[in-house]
Amino acid sequence: MRTRHTVMRPTRSAGAVSLILMVAPATAQTDSIYCLAQQTQAEIGSVGSTTDLYRDGDTIYVLDRAEKDLLRFDVSDPLSPLLEGEWMTANTPNAVHVEYPYAYIATDHNALRILDISLASGYFVSYTPTPGEAMDLHYKDGMVYIADEDAGLTIADVTDPHNVQIVSTLSLPGSAVGIDLTGQHAIVACSGGGLRVVDVSDPHNPAQLGAFTPPHTVTSLAVSGDYAYAGTAYNSVLYTVDLSDPTQPAQLSAEHLPNSWVYGVSVDSGYLLVSNGSSGVRVYDLHDPASPDEFLLIPSAGNAHDATIANGYLFSADGPTSGFRRALLRPEPRSPLVRRLHAESNFRSVLASATPSRAVSLHLSGPHLYIGCEQGIQVADISDLHNPALVGQSHGSSSSMESLAASGGYLFSASGYAGLQAFDLSNPVSPVLIGQLGLDFMFD
Repeated sequence: MRTRHTVMRPTRSAGAVSLILMVAPATAQTDSIYCLAQQTQAEIGSVGSTTDLYRDGDTIYVLDRAEKDLLRFDVSDPLSPLLEGEWMTANTPNAVHVEYPYAYIATDHNALRILDISLASGYFVSYTPTPGEAMDLHYKDGMVYIADEDAGLTIADVTDPHNVQIVSTLSLPGSAVGIDLTGQHAIVACSGGGLRVVDVSDPHNPAQLGAFTPPHTVTSLAVSGDYAYAGTAYNSVLYTVDLSDPTQPAQLSAEHLPNSWVYGVSVDSGYLLVSNGSSGVRVYDLHDPASPDEFLLIPSAGNAHDATIANGYLFSADGPTSGFRRALLRPEPRSPLVRRLHAESNFRSVLASATPSRAVSLHLSGPHLYIGCEQGIQVADISDLHNPALVGQSHGSSSSMESLAASGGYLFSASGYAGLQAFDLSNPVSPVLIGQLGLDFMFD
C-alpha cells in the first residue's frame, strides 16, 4: 500500500488552467455511450512542458520536460488531484514506466535512469548509458525494452536495478521512437521505418518477424491484442494495423486527421486516445477494435501529447503551454435510436457528404434529428432510418453548435464564443435564431 509523501517543492503553486467536461443527467435508457455535455474551467497544478503520462491505478506520473521533473499526482479524488511527489530526472526525460517503487526513465543523452520513488527525497538507483538516444520504453518481467532511436531496439535486464545490464540491441530501419509489447512481441515505431514486429521471447536474441511500412512517418503507437494503432508526424494519419500474423502486419484503415501531427496514441479503459496536438484529444470507441470509432474530441488549450483515463476523467499532457489537464468522462445513457444512428452507415454517409461543416452535437425530436455543426444547424429527417435525408437548416447564425437541447417549441444551443442561442421551431425543419445571450466560451 502506498503512503502519501510530502511534495519536494511546495513553492510550486496551482495555476495551470484546465478544462472539465461535465455530463448531462442520466435518462431512463439502457444503451450506454460516452458523450460530451458540458465544459467549465478549473485548475490542477502548475506544471511546465508535459509530454508523457503513466497511470498506475489512482496515481498518474507526469514528465515535465521543461523542468526535467517527474511528478506524481494522486487522482483518487479527480476534482482535487494531489501533487504528492516530485523528483528531478537530471537529463530531459522522454518517457517513463513505473513498477513501484522504481520509475524507469528514458532520457536525453543516451540514458536509462532508475529512480527509487518510495521516499519523498528519492534517489537514483542507477544510470545506464544506452547505445542510442532512449526515446520510449516498456517494462516487463524484469526487462526494459527501449526504443533507442538510431540504435534500434535495446533490451536491458533490470532484475537488479543497482546493476543494470544491456543484454541485446537489434538494429532497425529508421529511428526507433516508440514501443509497446503484446505477448512475446515488441512492436517498435520507427521514424522512416514504419512498424517493426520483433520476437522478444528470448530477450538476449530478439529477431524481427515482420514490418508495416506506410508512406507516412510513424512517430507513436499503442497495441491492444492483435491490433496496433499508429500515429504519424507531418501528415497526421491514424493507422489501424492487424497483427494476428506477426510476419505480415496488415493495414485495416488509415484515417487522415485535421491537425498536422499525432503526438501520442494510447489505449485505456477500452478506448483509444489519440493526442492530436492543437486539435486536442480524440476519443475512439474500441467496441470493434478493427474499426476505431471516434465519438468525442476534447479541445486542447495547448498541444496534446499524451492522455490517460482515471476514475471517469481523462487527463492529458498538453505540452509546453498548458501543462497537465483533465476532462470528465462519464457513461451517459442514450436513446437506442441515437445509438443505432451512431453506427448506421447510411446516416454516417449523410453526415460525411451532406453537412457543410463537421458535425459536433445531436438532438433528437420526433422524426427530426438536429445536427449541431461547426457552422450552424442541419436538420435530418430520420423517419426512415435506412434512408435519412437532410431536409433543412438553421437561419440567423453560423456559430459552432457545441451542444443542443429543446424545450417548449424552442431549440437552444451552447455556441462557443457566441454564448447561448435560442431558435424558434415553429417550422421544425427551419430553426430561426430569435435570441442570444453573450457569455464566455460555452459548451453546454
